[in-house]
Amino acid sequence: MYADLREVLELDPHDCLGLPSHGLHGLLTGCRSIEISLNEYRLVYKIHEKPYPRRVEILSFAEHDLAYELATERAGKKKGRKI
Repeated sequence: MYADLREVLELDPHDCLGLPSHGLHGLLTGCRSIEISLNEYRLVYKIHEKPYPRRVEILSFAEHDLAYELATERAGKKKGRKI
């Protein structure tokens, strides 16, 4: 499963090859989330288009609420503000 998610993020990080995903807002504006395992888990990530080549930064992978809490905490520590 994890290797498959890596391939999805490498090939199509914006639309996730049709997997349920969505853009985030608030403190996680600019980040995206993939729904995994019947909506129980989330993989939260940020796409960096520049500088080339494109990179995908994983912020968290956990149960729904915890994934967003961890991503917000990690993003805040990294930048001290919205990412």
